[in-house]
Amino acid sequence: MEEKYFGKGNDGKSTLSSQFKISKSDPRFSAIGTLDELAAEVYLCLAANSDADFNAAMREILGVIEKITGGMAHPRDARFFVTENEISRVNELIAALSRFNEQPLKPMNELASRLNLARTIVRRAEREVVAADLKFGSPKNAVAYLNGLSAFFSAQVKRANAISKGGVNNVTNTGNMDTTIKKPTNNAADEEREEKIVASVVNKVMDKFGMTIGLDEAKILTDIIEKEAERRGKKAVVAVCNEQGNPISVHVMDGAFLVSFDVAVKKAYTAAALKMSTMELSALVKPGETFYGLQNDEKLMIIGGGLPIIKNGKVVGGLGVSGGTGDEDHSLCEYALAEFARITK
Repeated sequence: MEEKYFGKGNDGKSTLSSQFKISKSDPRFSAIGTLDELAAEVYLCLAANSDADFNAAMREILGVIEKITGGMAHPRDARFFVTENEISRVNELIAALSRFNEQPLKPMNELASRLNLARTIVRRAEREVVAADLKFGSPKNAVAYLNGLSAFFSAQVKRANAISKGGVNNVTNTGNMDTTIKKPTNNAADEEREEKIVASVVNKVMDKFGMTIGLDEAKILTDIIEKEAERRGKKAVVAVCNEQGNPISVHVMDGAFLVSFDVAVKKAYTAAALKMSTMELSALVKPGETFYGLQNDEKLMIIGGGLPIIKNGKVVGGLGVSGGTGDEDHSLCEYALAEFARITK
């Protein structure tokens, strides 16, 4: 009898950052798949060249690609952010290869062909990370890094062509390389000052209100979501309630759906009342699960986009967003709470 083997994802869905399955058509899966493909091609390039400097540079790049891949599921986790040093390193490698600029970009040997394929894959990876970023966010600096990486692979193609012509074997020429890390721009400095001001305001609020959430904090959360929603092309309603489920603020962006008002308020209430995300609740109201029957409660909302606001392990309120799909609204809430925690640290 013929044996057949099936994985858990044969229904066209899989898990990403939580226990809940989402469609494999999700743009985050597309980005992760292309990044995985890129890493596989980099390994092929390593197999085609034995130069120590070349291999060291490629392994550095592999490490960053793997970090970005992990960050697609956790875009607000600082462990997956691309650092300024990593971006500077790619720029340094490109500068060190500038002596090959006059070489043709058209591949002339096997190594050049593999590097050229890596160049095309990284350009696709950049596009797909941008697409995922518009809906769910992406690791900080990931797009900028991938954009620079395509230029790096182009330079490597030219170097590989030069090797076939004249036996060049030094990838970096680090002896003349300027390894100085660039200072933050004025924009970065302004953002840092703004974050410190916001943090100061929030700290004063927390001193006043203790383990609760007030209007000033609700305004900060709302502002974070509105800016990110605009960047993602979304028109949302943002609701914040206190630990009793009573609304503190409801903000309606221009162009938001009329129905989103009530939905956002219910999401915030549900998250505070049940001390869990509405996405988590959606799995628990199914037949046989803990909260089966609550799906008929008119005060509750079981669509993703509501998260509890937690301070020192205690639920102090609820955050609700409505304007996109459940996954998109949930992602905006996650983003806002992560940003809020970061700037008020």
